[in-house]
Amino acid sequence: MDLRIYCWSRLHQLILRYTPTTGLTGLDDEDDDDEDEKRWLNKTAGSPIFGFSLRQGLEPRYGYQWSPLVKMRSSKKSVPGCYRSGLMQAFSKHLIKRLNITQEIPEESIVRVTLLSRTTKHRRIVNEDELIKAMKTVGYFRLRVVDYKYRDFPFLEQIESSHNTDIFIGMHGSGLTHLLFLPDWGAIFEIYNTEDERCYKDLARLRGVEYLTWQDSTKVWKEREGLHPQMGTPHAKFTNYSFDLLEFMSLMMSLGDRVQQRKAAYFSQRIFTT
Repeated sequence: MDLRIYCWSRLHQLILRYTPTTGLTGLDDEDDDDEDEKRWLNKTAGSPIFGFSLRQGLEPRYGYQWSPLVKMRSSKKSVPGCYRSGLMQAFSKHLIKRLNITQEIPEESIVRVTLLSRTTKHRRIVNEDELIKAMKTVGYFRLRVVDYKYRDFPFLEQIESSHNTDIFIGMHGSGLTHLLFLPDWGAIFEIYNTEDERCYKDLARLRGVEYLTWQDSTKVWKEREGLHPQMGTPHAKFTNYSFDLLEFMSLMMSLGDRVQQRKAAYFSQRIFTT
């Protein structure tokens, strides 16, 4: 396999969480694979991947911005309001093309929905089965439930799955970086952002896909109070959540309608603008 593809396949969940100063961030303490990945990444961080150095070119966020995609290197200031970043578009389309990922011709009356399920200790959807059952009652939703573990779900299949998705749903976590590979009319539903409001909202804006997250705090419930594993202080990322079914379906139906409109506009004009 081409070295660049091999590097990316090993890094697809870690690469956007690496900074030159702190190394990997956001790793799950209960994931035994993290130490192996961390050692491998730190060893190869200076290697060129897709034409730029991982150590210098893929710093994830600077002040809660996806810095290398919008930042002027000299000033380290983000470009306000940047939408559909040219660099982001080039990266996404280059990867799709080089990996020979194909877009199935979408059916006009179908919305392809992918739910990213988590089997981690934290940030699981407690009533996931209830939400899945409800979505299956909607005739124009074609639902697929996935768990993107690279040992069980090969990387190329992950990219192909994401690229052939109209609505990608998931809890806050690195798996949502798959929004990079959604089609141009696609949407990301970060069902709950665990109080990290800008992370994937900014990434979706730069990619140019619609972003949605939960708004009504009275209709989402913690399984228990989350505590940071090192500091012992309350932290929204370290627990699991249940969601109001009617509110969830209302958000999904509205998002489905908007995605259908975006898809129709894209294929009627072949150039999508907002």
